Amino acid sequence: YLKDRKMVITVRYSGADGLTRHYRSEVSPPINTGVPQGSNLGPVLFLLYVNDLPQSITEGKVCLFADYVCHCFEDLNKDLLRCRAQEGLNEMSKWYQENKLLLNKGKTKALMFYNRKKSDSAPLLQA
Repeated sequence: YLKDRKMVITVRYSGADGLTRHYRSEVSPPINTGVPQGSNLGPVLFLLYVNDLPQSITEGKVCLFADYVCHCFEDLNKDLLRCRAQEGLNEMSKWYQENKLLLNKGKTKALMFYNRKKSDSAPLLQA
């Protein structure tokens, strides 16, 4: 289930003659890292796979839910907050590389919450 998986791409399209066709492509070599997406076991296997992540990251707090990872930081000083968040993101990136996972930069977002005074802008982090 986890070893020698293949990525399969299937495209269904209508040709100029109006007939529906299917295109199927298997990408090689076999995939031996990560967990299968779109399966019932995927979220559970992902949690088992990343179980040690919260203990491996020293900066901030890491929370896991289903197949999501949330990395939280707090500080009264926005410059220190940015530095702490960048250090934590660097740690997280290193952990991902060591565990043969990819950090999806397109889905990695920073969200800031304020309880008093609103800041001018969110800090820029580099994934």
